[in-house]
Amino acid sequence: MNNFVESHDDHNHYHHQEDQVAGHKCIHNELMAAEKTNTHPRGIFSTMESSFKLQAQHNLKRSILQSTATTATETWSNIRVLFRTDYLGPDSDTESRSCKAVGDYYWTGANTPTSTKTQCLTDSSSNCWRVCKDTDVIDSSFLSEIVSSMLPTIKEDYSRMLQVPTVKDGDYPKIFNANSRCGSQGGVAVPSDIIANGLDGKNADAIFFVTSRPTETGVLGWAIPCILDSITKRPLVAQLNISPKLGNYTKEKLSVVRHEALHALGFSNSFLSSFYDRANKKTLDASAVYSVVNKSFVDSTGTTQSVSVTKLKTPKILEVARKYYNCPTLDGVPMEEYGGSGSAVSHWEKSIMKNELMVASVSGELVLSSFTIAYFEDSGWYRGNFSHAQRLTWGKDMGCAMANYRCENWPTKNVGYFCSSESPSKSYFQTTSTSSCTHDLKSKSYCNSAKYYNDLGYYEHFPSSPKQGGTDSFMDYCPFQIAFTDGNCVSGYPIKTSGEEFGSSSACFEASISLTSNSDIKTADSRCLKYSCGNETLNIYVGSKKFSCPKDQTAQTKYDSTFFGYVKCPLNGYDILCTNSKATASNNAINGTYVKDGEVAAEPTCDGITASSPLVCNRRGKCISNNNCQCFTGAFGDQCLSYTCDSISSSNSSVCSGQGTCDGLDNCNCYAGHYGDYCENFLCFGYPASHSSVCSSNGQCVGYNNCKCNTDTINADCSISKVNASTLSQSFGIISLIVTLISLITLI
Repeated sequence: MNNFVESHDDHNHYHHQEDQVAGHKCIHNELMAAEKTNTHPRGIFSTMESSFKLQAQHNLKRSILQSTATTATETWSNIRVLFRTDYLGPDSDTESRSCKAVGDYYWTGANTPTSTKTQCLTDSSSNCWRVCKDTDVIDSSFLSEIVSSMLPTIKEDYSRMLQVPTVKDGDYPKIFNANSRCGSQGGVAVPSDIIANGLDGKNADAIFFVTSRPTETGVLGWAIPCILDSITKRPLVAQLNISPKLGNYTKEKLSVVRHEALHALGFSNSFLSSFYDRANKKTLDASAVYSVVNKSFVDSTGTTQSVSVTKLKTPKILEVARKYYNCPTLDGVPMEEYGGSGSAVSHWEKSIMKNELMVASVSGELVLSSFTIAYFEDSGWYRGNFSHAQRLTWGKDMGCAMANYRCENWPTKNVGYFCSSESPSKSYFQTTSTSSCTHDLKSKSYCNSAKYYNDLGYYEHFPSSPKQGGTDSFMDYCPFQIAFTDGNCVSGYPIKTSGEEFGSSSACFEASISLTSNSDIKTADSRCLKYSCGNETLNIYVGSKKFSCPKDQTAQTKYDSTFFGYVKCPLNGYDILCTNSKATASNNAINGTYVKDGEVAAEPTCDGITASSPLVCNRRGKCISNNNCQCFTGAFGDQCLSYTCDSISSSNSSVCSGQGTCDGLDNCNCYAGHYGDYCENFLCFGYPASHSSVCSSNGQCVGYNNCKCNTDTINADCSISKVNASTLSQSFGIISLIVTLISLITLI
């Protein structure tokens, strides 16, 4: 799985170098800080000040309207995001700020491009020309995907997530001066229709100007607002730059763009002092929004190390956090303190949220949780639709120790969290150490502990080993269990005698099962086993034997005479596996009333099912009008019946590497002998290609049951060579002759 890391300031990591993924570095904070100090005439903050003056003539009218309005009568509607693609792609971006072909020149910097092609001398140089590399040129098919899939998906996502007070024509009729620009690093010239009319006639509450300009190494995109509401300070207009380095459209890369666009809507340390008190129609005092605390730690040398941590303490955020962690006394939710100007305070603290969309590293499948929706609701600019929240599981119900303490003090009974053993391999079949399970029980896992050249200081977690820590800096160097590359319980493969089953109804459990022999048991190993959910139990199956784990979340160890070893009921297993992983899509149903464009409307039906039903469009889309399903990412067809796997249609013969069927979004059901997320791997006579015993340790597995042997053999699995076969044949011949002679002697 690709990882997109927003920045990584390491401690000279010398082991497991593969874990330092060169990925997405978020520069939102850097851009905002640069624009605040930028004296060039096109700086976004001078544009904002100009906008505030232009809005001033309308403020009196709006203030009178607001002073007579009450919360009960104020009209709210789903946010309407407009993505303007006037400058998307090199053919549209006419200021030479985008790349059309390798070897061309592009301008970088805030100033107007010069006619003389003076090249940049260093990577940090600005207001100069650079030569276009292949990673600076955006592919035409990716441009098409951005317009047809990526932007509509984000637009729909935000519409279901947030509401704003309904913007009407006349609210923002003129917010830009002539010749205004929007954005950073030069931004874009504001189109003439928006200069003339502002948001009037745009059917929009927020506008993004989308570009695809080259970015510095490690940066896959960024977004920055240029116009705010002069009263509430809600961001209204922004630039969104999608780097050509993204390459193509995948779920993980979509997360990068979703993440960056949310920064421009207000998820940023630049806006914490601008939260709006809608009830009293004034900016909230910063002390009601956040507090800054100093956290200290005495390291193994006796030196006191400390970091400054910003904690958000607004009402909805605290409500969500106290319930989530089961910590009623929690006084604030920490923001990221690591990453310097790139990430600090503009992201959730990753060590306690791990795969939330707005943590400082974008990796794997990310979750838009109630935490982020609560942030936007508490800003005063939005109302959050919490039924759109996806279910976060990292740290859930682990108490105040999880929310407040260092990771070495987290509860130890939960699977997948703090660990210490170092694994020599990221492959389950190549590791010599015992394995565990990831916290979500989806995969077999290993501990990502490693050694560094330097002591980790404040991030030291082992007093006797100050250079040891996890491989993710944003996790505060806490080592934890991460998935083996070949350990997925849906698409993996069983070891002989392990009792394992793989598929959509399988999960990872701590176990040490052998069906045949005590000698095959590993201590504290893991197994992928079939499970089912009862009303009060999580049921685990080993062959035909069922073991019931209690709903009360206690951990129990199960033994049985039908196998050697044990299987363990995981703590919180019922909650993790038997509760829906995602909230039902809200469609347009808000508080029980169907709303369209801010007005109560007749509810449409699709295939006889109402739009607000969780079953509409086969749970894979939104019913936007009668018999008109708007499918979610990866689904398509009249009623969203079809899926894509790895962006390939389920009806395409090449889907799932041509070795399986696409039975759900990115859910390949592999044919016999094949495995992997997209059935890209195969077995040879019961062994995976990476296994040391594959092809009798005498060849390579080049296809399903297709061994390429190192020596001449007479059988397919390379187990018998021709030389051995000849010797064996001669031996049998001699034995046969002896038997014949003995028979003749007996007859005589």
